Amino acid sequence: MAEMILIQKNILSVNKFKDEESGSASIESLFWFPLFMFILILVADVSSIYLGKAQALRVIQDGNRAFSVGQLDDEDTTRSFISASLQPISENATVTTTAANGIVTSTATMPTTDLMVVGSIPGINSIDVVITAQHFLEQ
Repeated sequence: MAEMILIQKNILSVNKFKDEESGSASIESLFWFPLFMFILILVADVSSIYLGKAQALRVIQDGNRAFSVGQLDDEDTTRSFISASLQPISENATVTTTAANGIVTSTATMPTTDLMVVGSIPGINSIDVVITAQHFLEQ
């Protein structure tokens, strides 16, 4: 008789466990968590690329402005100034500076791999970010 009561309690416990749904959200989160992490990393990488682009544009504009007011002597000095200023942002940046028809034009090309935090976006790794700025030369 005691064994019968024990068996009935075990059957009730199994049925209760089978019908319980309170832990189902944790199983679903196991499937969604990698997707959310990928999206978070993607946002971090893209944001970092745009931040680097904005910082590089400011550096290029500062170099062009310094050349236009005579603080920097020539195109090579301006290119060197911009290249040195871009080193903390992108170690592999290439810079060209030309002055023609009263306008100084500087262009910086930076690989996205220098700008990304994680580098998780395989399709973007081979793309270069190109930033160009122009400034009138002061006469």
